[in-house]
Amino acid sequence: MDIRVGEPPANPSSGPSWESRPGGIWVLRSKFSGTIDQAVTEVDVLFGMDAVDPRPQWALMQSSLQLNGQPKVPVARLSVLHGRAKPRPGARAALRVREDGKFKIVQISDTHMVTGVGTCKDAIDAHGTNLPESEADPLTVDFIGKILAVEKPDLVILTGDQLHHDIPDSQSALFKVVAPIVERSIPFAAVFGNHDSEGIHALSRK
Repeated sequence: MDIRVGEPPANPSSGPSWESRPGGIWVLRSKFSGTIDQAVTEVDVLFGMDAVDPRPQWALMQSSLQLNGQPKVPVARLSVLHGRAKPRPGARAALRVREDGKFKIVQISDTHMVTGVGTCKDAIDAHGTNLPESEADPLTVDFIGKILAVEKPDLVILTGDQLHHDIPDSQSALFKVVAPIVERSIPFAAVFGNHDSEGIHALSRK
């Protein structure tokens, strides 16, 4: 019926009680009431302090899983769906040319997202002055959001190297790329570049 991470939730005086699971997970189980929206139907794991889940009705937990003795594993957080996901309100069902006959496409390439915030080693300001190293992915996500806000495109095309090579989790990185697009209900399409499928944990070309 529900899932939590972290401190044990308070058990009600009557009815089902919370049960402990590894990693600081707590589950609340009960007989199915017949109402699907009251039940947990899917659980996913996303990685990185900057992880986001742009899927409608999915809830990404703030507390991270307690993976003691696993220093190589990035911060991991559960994302949970109750019931069946419904289309985002206001989502555009089909591509349409505007009344003025225009159709605007924004192309985004080489975001090179990683699992976690990453490091921007060669940033420059608007005048070409070198900036100190900083967290890369949050800057990229913010930049994408600003471009979309200014351009208000009818379609976004991601033309490769959305992901950096050999990252631990492709899904978490991809979600960061598309989140600003999904939040604005803009249709988008993507193709892989040479880096997107590189690494033992990468998505296959297929």
